[in-house]
Amino acid sequence: MRTRWLIIAILGSMPGAVLADEVPASPAVVPPAPAASGYPAAEADPPAAVVTPATIAAWNDDVSDVDKLRTPSSPAFVILGVSPTEIQHPTTPTDVAIALGGLVRGGDLTVPQNAAIEIAPYWLVPHRKLTFEGYRDEKLLRPLRTLSLSIATVQSQRTDSSNPAAPVMHTDADIGLGFRTMLLQWGAEDACTASIKKNTAIISQGMVFTDAEMREAAGAGNLGSETRDKQIAEINARKKAALEAAISNRKQLQSSKDICGPLAASTTGFSLDLAGALDLRALDSKLTQADTSLAGYGLWTTLSYDASDFSAIAVARIRSQQDAGTMTTGKLLDGGLRGIFKRNTYALSAEGLIRRDLSNGAHATTYKVDLGVEYKMTDVTWLSITFGKGFAFASGDAASWFSLANLQWSFGKPSF
Repeated sequence: MRTRWLIIAILGSMPGAVLADEVPASPAVVPPAPAASGYPAAEADPPAAVVTPATIAAWNDDVSDVDKLRTPSSPAFVILGVSPTEIQHPTTPTDVAIALGGLVRGGDLTVPQNAAIEIAPYWLVPHRKLTFEGYRDEKLLRPLRTLSLSIATVQSQRTDSSNPAAPVMHTDADIGLGFRTMLLQWGAEDACTASIKKNTAIISQGMVFTDAEMREAAGAGNLGSETRDKQIAEINARKKAALEAAISNRKQLQSSKDICGPLAASTTGFSLDLAGALDLRALDSKLTQADTSLAGYGLWTTLSYDASDFSAIAVARIRSQQDAGTMTTGKLLDGGLRGIFKRNTYALSAEGLIRRDLSNGAHATTYKVDLGVEYKMTDVTWLSITFGKGFAFASGDAASWFSLANLQWSFGKPSF
């Protein structure tokens, strides 16, 4: 240890030496100098690769926009039965997302009658001290940072046949209130986060010699010998070049927040989400205490695995739902799988669900299958279209074919 500090003291007196607490203000990227004295170089970690705008752009192209900052279909839409998909792909939500549903009805394009808005409270205010590596490593804050709250509305028709001679048609409104959050995430770090961690570690080490470098210097000769001083100078030059490159890299990464932020928030590996929603029904669309009641609720969890080209998602959901026509309430248990094939600006998916009606022993099980496509129309606009065969709710019923189309606009990005 005394020898270690003696060498550091010698370095401090050498012209051009840089100690650990002295960081160059405007460094240039200099390749590490090779050892020229004939003595083996220290077995240290290799220097960080040079980061350029082209490097960051390539990292960005390697991750599908489906996995970046994007609010999936609202839980409020799911409980109301107008979501294009029953199984949502976990992501980090944007500040605000607005969705319009019911663009397709009976095979025809129509004026949308369903609307939803979803907000992520954490991202409504800036978090300037939040870093890329902090977002990944502070796992206890993940549920808060991915929490989103949603509200949605749909309208439905109900016929009052209490007087068969003069049936009356009513238009009721359902209001969905939902939440979603990511509880856990396990997976490899994105390229931006991994690079900034490596460069930060080099900067933190500074010009202080590692044990391997101390041994390298000691093997060059006796203390004060010309060969040893020359070896120390070579080690010092290597470390200075690596330090300058690391500072330049970190500056480049920090100036690319618009790309690195969404990459740091992207989903890779395994993730576990929790979501839930309430369905409030207003008879004749009147928001009064007498006319408004709880028509349903649901709580579900999704387990997802995300790779660069595909995702596999499983859902388990329990819900209670009142039929708008018969006013009977059913206790339902859902389980399903969804597979997603991803490219940069679009995704193709297929999902299947089995529903168990716990309150109806005569016809307890039914299923639903569908195919869907999601397409990024602009930086903030996504179109989702789904076609499939729905649940059969009563004995003897044939499951109906359905098509759904939603437009979603997402605004804002997490501030790092």
